[in-house]
Amino acid sequence: MPTPLIRALLMLLLFAMPLYACESSSSGGAVADPCTTLQDDLMSCGLLSSGQFRCQDDCSSRCAVGLECGDLSLVFCGDPDSAPDFKSCYDDCTTFTCASGETIEASWECDGFEDCADGSDELTCPDQSTDFRCDQAVPGGNGGVASGSTCSQAKQKLKGCGFLGTYDTWNDCNPPDTPAETCFMQCSMAASCADLGILICNTPDTPSESFVSCVNECESLPDDDPAVTVVEEAFTCADGEVVASEWVCDGLEDCPDGSDEIDCATFVCI
Repeated sequence: MPTPLIRALLMLLLFAMPLYACESSSSGGAVADPCTTLQDDLMSCGLLSSGQFRCQDDCSSRCAVGLECGDLSLVFCGDPDSAPDFKSCYDDCTTFTCASGETIEASWECDGFEDCADGSDELTCPDQSTDFRCDQAVPGGNGGVASGSTCSQAKQKLKGCGFLGTYDTWNDCNPPDTPAETCFMQCSMAASCADLGILICNTPDTPSESFVSCVNECESLPDDDPAVTVVEEAFTCADGEVVASEWVCDGLEDCPDGSDEIDCATFVCI
C-alpha cells in the first residue's frame, strides 16, 4: 500500500486531542490571550516598560491576570507566595487532587499512567482509542459525505460508512493545520467507503486509482506552515544572522550584535 495512504489514515484517525490543565484566570474566568491581558495589566500598574514582552501561556501568566497592582508587584518583583489569590490559583492549576486526597502534578492526569495510589488520575479520561467496526460489509458510495476538513465531518463520514455506530464516541482526531494534512483529509473525505475500509480495516484489497492519485498529489505540498515557521522558529539579527525566536528577550545575547535583546520589555520594580 502506498505510503501516502498510511499518512492519510494516521492524520485522519490516530491523533488524539491534547488536554490542558489550566483554563482560567485567578478570578475564575476564561482567558483567551493571557499574555496580552497580562502585559496590559502590568503596564497600567507601571510594572513593565515598553518593548517586546516575553511571556508563556502557562499557569503563572493565567493566574496573574486580573490581580491588583500590589499583588502583581509581589508576583513579579517580590514573593509570589505572599499574593494569596495568585498562590491559590497557581496551586490549583499545577496540581491534581486524587480521590484519596493525595496531590500530583496536573500534567500527570490522563497521561496513561496511574500516578495516584488509587488510580483516580486515569479514571475519567476520554477514550483515546477507537475500535472501528470491520466485521460487517462496507456499504457502497461515500457514506453521504464527500467533502470537509473538520473532525465532526470526519466522524459523520465514519458513521455513514458504518465504521462507527450511531452512539459510538470518537476522540482521536486533530483538525489538519498544514497544506499536506488538509489535502490528505480532503482526499479521505472524498473517498468511497470501500477505499476507507481498505485503510481502516487493513484489508489486502487495492484502493481505487482516483484515491491513490489524490493522496499522491498531496505529497508535493508542504507539511508545515511556512508563515508559522518564520514567525515562531526564527529571528533575524540586525547583522543578518538567524537565531531561534525563543531566544529573543530571554536575557541572553544570542545575536553577535545583541539585537535579540534590544527592544525587550523589562519589569519596573521599585
